[in-house]
Amino acid sequence: MAERFKTSQDLWHNQAVYEAQKHRRLRYQHGRGPSNIFILDTSSSIGDEGVQRMKDAFTSIIDEYSKHPDIDENVAVIVCGRQTKFLRYFSNQYEDIKRCLDDVDFGGPSPLTAAFILSTGGLMDGASR
Repeated sequence: MAERFKTSQDLWHNQAVYEAQKHRRLRYQHGRGPSNIFILDTSSSIGDEGVQRMKDAFTSIIDEYSKHPDIDENVAVIVCGRQTKFLRYFSNQYEDIKRCLDDVDFGGPSPLTAAFILSTGGLMDGASR
């Protein structure tokens, strides 16, 4: 069991390294402000009502970012559920970020550990700058 967990950790860490490279290539999208990564649970455990609440809360937060263009924050989005992946790389394109959940396939397990490990790809080696 411990060996399988270690293998899984290694796999997600390698994916995080790959994602860091993608973040660095996409720097032209970045704002000048702080960088934030949202990890959103898209698993079946949150249910239909939870999905709608999560979407509403997320949209509200992103709307608030757009009201403060002087801060120019970067936002990245990771989903974890049926798929665990970066849904949006760091960007200050808030309208696009708000719509990123429109086509997400909700359901599946809740691999939060994988999402946390994957999030390091947005932070390592200057990927967020």
